Amino acid sequence: MTPERYDFGFVGGDMRQVYCARILADKGYRICAYGMPESADCVSKAESLDSLAEGSRAIVGPIPLTKNQKDIFSTSENLPAALGELCRAMKKGQCLYAGCIPQSISDEVKQKGADVYDFMKDEALTLYNTIATAEGAIAEAISNSPENLGHSSCLVLGYGRCARTLCAYLKGMFCNVTVCARRPEARAMASIISDDTISPEELNKYMGQYSFIFNTVPCRMIDRSLLEKMPDRGVIIDLASAPGGVDYEAAKELNRKACLCLGLPGKYAPGSSGKMIAETLIQLTLSKEGAVI
Repeated sequence: MTPERYDFGFVGGDMRQVYCARILADKGYRICAYGMPESADCVSKAESLDSLAEGSRAIVGPIPLTKNQKDIFSTSENLPAALGELCRAMKKGQCLYAGCIPQSISDEVKQKGADVYDFMKDEALTLYNTIATAEGAIAEAISNSPENLGHSSCLVLGYGRCARTLCAYLKGMFCNVTVCARRPEARAMASIISDDTISPEELNKYMGQYSFIFNTVPCRMIDRSLLEKMPDRGVIIDLASAPGGVDYEAAKELNRKACLCLGLPGKYAPGSSGKMIAETLIQLTLSKEGAVI
């Protein structure tokens, strides 16, 4: 492969990266890919990670870059690529774009004189990402419950970016929404749109009232005692990063429906998510080249 023949080299990922690559190719960018789930006529295929890195100005990885801290995440079964291989393949002057990049990987790439850009530290992209996450959470809730979501009683644990978007969607479906948040200022903000707010200490008292429970807090929030109090036909949609915020062993023993839902943007809205990633890459590229955005 001729050095720097391509503007972006894509490695791994899910359908978000596929759509992103196609959009960039349609806009005239030279694209190569290795280990993506699908490709297209407008996207060249690299034979190895080394050849991909050798011929690309920038490397675009998945969101998240890894799920096991060892391998590059990909829904493709044909990606024998470890994070260590990626670090070794990176060159001085390149940039690694990906999401949730481990600090150790970021440090190693920078030591080689390459730049690192974490998509999940981009505030605008992160906010857009909550739209797909919220819609995916609602789809999971509907498909896993015998009850209507509309007009139901819902509990949202946490009130960060994702929870705020989710609450707005649930209110749009005329749900009765309660937000559980630890910080008083978060509960105050949630009260603007939600029907009620509670603190985590009050969960034991009110847990039996909710048909749908959405967790966005990345720590154990729902233990056995809370699972025992939830309605028999209630559903928990856990949006927290693995291992989630639910005692899943207890949930299984108690026959409670609890679903750990990871990677929803890649599952439910890869086209829209891929478009936002592409637009972010274009903006960053133009900014580096000194163009007026």
